[in-house]
Amino acid sequence: MNLIAIDPGYSKRSQGCACALFVGSALFSVWFERRPSSPRLLSRGDGPLVDRIIVEEPQQDERTRGIPPEVIARLAWEGGTLGAMYAGLYGCKFFGRTPTAWKGGLQKPVHHGRLWDVLSDDERIVLGGAATLREIEAAKERGALARWKRPGVEYYRSGWTTHNLLDAAALGATELGRLLK
Repeated sequence: MNLIAIDPGYSKRSQGCACALFVGSALFSVWFERRPSSPRLLSRGDGPLVDRIIVEEPQQDERTRGIPPEVIARLAWEGGTLGAMYAGLYGCKFFGRTPTAWKGGLQKPVHHGRLWDVLSDDERIVLGGAATLREIEAAKERGALARWKRPGVEYYRSGWTTHNLLDAAALGATELGRLLK
């Protein structure tokens, strides 16, 4: 199965939705994409490359405490419309998963560490290699020292947006059964 996993985003700082393409069960590429730009056309020449789209479906819970409902709605809109554009382009299935459904209550840096453990060396390079691992490890250490009193994203360096690409990759890996919550 080939799939695109989408972690919704829309702010200038986030660069848009984070996308991860899996070919078979391997992470092939990651990128940021904004709607309403034309989605990337990925094909083998003999038919569609992608047969499934999975999008994180934002939810309001303790992880999003303090985030206005209109922001949650905008995230859902951006991710959902980009996912629908891809599904229409490829004529494939389109699914949503809430964070609780695909990663449970794990803090973001811990979940990213688990993702890193199941990736091949080639897949790690797609996500930035050793530099990304250093960021994950530093965020895990900061979170543990603070006893995870804040949302997981706050333990990453300000402006480091690769955490969104890691979320998209983790969502796809979970959907493919490579990563358990």
